[in-house]
Amino acid sequence: MTSKGLLYKGLLASSLVLSTAVAQADIIGVHGRVGAWLMDYSGEFTDTDNGGTKIDIEDDLGFDGETIGFAEIAFEHPIPVLPNIKLAYLSIDTHEENTLSKTIIFEDTTFTANTDIKTDFETDMYDFTMYYELLDNWVQADVGLTVRYLDIDLAVEESTGTVSTDVSFSTPLPLLYANAQFDLPFTNVYANVNVNGLSVSDVTVYDAQAAIGWMPLEFIGGEVGYRHFVIDADDLDDYEFDITLSGPYLAIKADF
Repeated sequence: MTSKGLLYKGLLASSLVLSTAVAQADIIGVHGRVGAWLMDYSGEFTDTDNGGTKIDIEDDLGFDGETIGFAEIAFEHPIPVLPNIKLAYLSIDTHEENTLSKTIIFEDTTFTANTDIKTDFETDMYDFTMYYELLDNWVQADVGLTVRYLDIDLAVEESTGTVSTDVSFSTPLPLLYANAQFDLPFTNVYANVNVNGLSVSDVTVYDAQAAIGWMPLEFIGGEVGYRHFVIDADDLDDYEFDITLSGPYLAIKADF
C-alpha cells in the first residue's frame, strides 16, 4: 500500500470517531512537555522493491539503546466546534558499527558476512493532532486524529568505504488519538495513558505511553513513564517493517 492510500483510508476511519466528539474545554490553556526517552531498538526490515534480505537492526546493524529527546505543546480553547491542537517532535540520530554475521542485501547492494559496517540512521518525527475533550475534571478524556510525518535517512557502508548505499524517504501516517488522565483527588499526583494508533490493510502502527506524574507547583511538574512504538507493515513505500522502539522516559510538564 502506498503512503497516500494509507493516509486516505486512515482519514476516513478517523473521521468516524471525530464526528461523535464534543468539545468541553472551559478555559484557554497551554500545556507543554519536554523529556528524554531511554529507548531500545528491536525488529527487522526488508527492502522489498530491490530483492533485499531481512535486516535485523540489533544483530546485523548493531543498534542498541540510546537516549533521545522529545517535546510537545498543546493549545486548548473554549470554542465547542473547533478542535484543540497538539504539536509534537522527536528526533533520532544513531551511528553504529558492527561486524556482519551473515550476508545482507540492501538497496541492491550486497554486504558480505564477516564485513565490518557502519550505519547512520536519522529520523525526524512530527505529530499534528486535532482533538476534542470529552471529560475535563479530575477524570480527563480526549479523542482525535494525529497525522504523523516521518522523515527517514539510512546509510550503510563498509568500514573501508569501498561499498556503501543509502536511502531517504518520507511518509505521512494517519493515526487515531486517545488520551486519558486520572487526577488523584486532594493530591498533585496523576496517572496518564496516551495512544496514537491505526491498523489499515497491511499496515499497523501504534504508539502508547503510560505515565505517573506529580505537579508540586501550580504550573510545573514532572512525570516518569514508559513508551512503546511499533510499526508493522508489509508494504510501506516499498519496505517491509517490523520495528519496535520502547523504553522508559522522564519529562518535565508545564500547564498554563
